[in-house]
Amino acid sequence: MLHAGVCISRLAAAPLCWNSKRWACVEAAKAGGVVIKLSCKPGARKSAVLAVTDEEARVALKAPPAEGQANEALCELISTVLRVPRSSIAVVRGAQSRSKLVAVSTADLDAALAIVRLKEAAGN
Repeated sequence: MLHAGVCISRLAAAPLCWNSKRWACVEAAKAGGVVIKLSCKPGARKSAVLAVTDEEARVALKAPPAEGQANEALCELISTVLRVPRSSIAVVRGAQSRSKLVAVSTADLDAALAIVRLKEAAGN
């Protein structure tokens, strides 16, 4: 858990400092890009970002949770929302769980921009 004024350095080569614990759902990655904590709801009516909280980003996925279809739909959704190539996105933890950790490895995206784009997609 992050506290006020603490640097996020667990995943970052160069620490990224925040003034509060908010937006711990997106952290800077070692080799550039970001890591996003997600809670997924497969089998929904449509794929969309539902909400962005300080703990996680919640998404609904139209694809069923079978044979990696939901993971592929998640990568497509994140690619569209963050405006990055699909090839730069990978599920690094939770491939068979609703709680996932997704890495976006591109130098064009930092944690602050990822949060802004996720919040725009969620409408909050």
